[in-house]
Amino acid sequence: MKRAILLLILIIILSIFLSSCSFGSIDTDNLMRPPKPMGENLEIQKALEAKLGTNITLKYPKTGAYRTAYVRCNIDDDIDEEVIVFYKMNAEVSGIRFNVLKKIDGTWESSADCQGEGTDVDKIIIADLSGDGINEIIVGWNSVSSKDKSISVYNFHGESSYDSRISKRFSEFYTVMEIVDFLGDNTQQIFTAMLNNALSTSTASLIAVTNDGYKVIGKTSLDGNVTSFTSISKGIVSDTTEGIYLDGYKGTNELITELVYFNGTDLIAPFYDEIEKATSITYRESSTTSRDIDGDGIIEIPLPVVMPGYENRRQSEQVKMTNWYTYNGKSIDIKMSTVNNLSDGYYFILPPAWVSTVTVDVSKQNRTMVFYEWIQKTDARNSANNIELLKIKVFPENELSNTENAGYVKLSTKNGLTYAYLLTNDKSTFGITKEIVKNNFIVL
Repeated sequence: MKRAILLLILIIILSIFLSSCSFGSIDTDNLMRPPKPMGENLEIQKALEAKLGTNITLKYPKTGAYRTAYVRCNIDDDIDEEVIVFYKMNAEVSGIRFNVLKKIDGTWESSADCQGEGTDVDKIIIADLSGDGINEIIVGWNSVSSKDKSISVYNFHGESSYDSRISKRFSEFYTVMEIVDFLGDNTQQIFTAMLNNALSTSTASLIAVTNDGYKVIGKTSLDGNVTSFTSISKGIVSDTTEGIYLDGYKGTNELITELVYFNGTDLIAPFYDEIEKATSITYRESSTTSRDIDGDGIIEIPLPVVMPGYENRRQSEQVKMTNWYTYNGKSIDIKMSTVNNLSDGYYFILPPAWVSTVTVDVSKQNRTMVFYEWIQKTDARNSANNIELLKIKVFPENELSNTENAGYVKLSTKNGLTYAYLLTNDKSTFGITKEIVKNNFIVL
């Protein structure tokens, strides 16, 4: 009897559920759509739909500074911003277009439309390449049919007719790209690096606007054994020279850094060995990428070194410090050494006296990093002979009071975490002070 009652209840509930839901009419596209635009973005969307209809899907740049559906920029000779929107007509199987909208007499209107070169947008850059004070539209295109990306440069002509207001000036294939000022003449150039994994080659190129149009004015070889680039960044090489730093994978956890700059006549890749056809000087078994770690505009290159006491450990158990190198025009020099806790998102710069004389015990479970004076030259980090100097610990932000009660001093807070430290032997010969700890602690 009880089973019959339960079965009846189940049938009633199921009937109510089925009557309120139409499985055949669920719109998965609506479920995946971003929130409706508001304010001026809503006005822009209405202007776009007035020209193109509502049966479109907006496309978003995957990388770069612009990641929104509505790219605001100035691409003509007036002071007002235009908006570029990438989209796909839902009725079309493939292909992507972009539309330029302008505000005319206080109302947004579609001003131009153009066929794209791929099926998705990798990156968009707005920059003045010709030095005439008017920005070009630089678009990196992805295609599902090819691993290669293509770059296209467009100009916007506001005085022309609707169908001819956008003109394509240049196209080229690339793997990664960036805008640089390698010539120092108040213009921008396009830097590209192209991997050809089939031929095991890699090439960097510099593209500039010349009297003859867009030209490749510099080219150099890079390590062709790189399988992919993971980061690209700009930094100072000298007082008058800007460079591009490329981090590339040569294996699952194997990175190199390439540096490329312009010497006035051609591109130079000082780390690349023409004889060996490889870049070895910056090779490391690490996933840490090059970066401007101290904010001085110079990119530092990380090379790991096993810390004292871990030399005989298995590689998975080793703790390493990172020596950060900079290029001096001929070779690389150590600038600083750090111990990195990437899981909790911070670096600690080792005072020079600590290098090779201090080791560290890192506990992911306790979220601590404990520094010891390394006296006993064996694999015994916690020996009584090894004096504890400093402890850095990460707490949930709501446990700040417990942190202070335990004697810890707050260093920083970020993303709901409190970073704190405890000087366990501030009278040691190493002279560690509160000021040194605060100055040497860097949150990512």
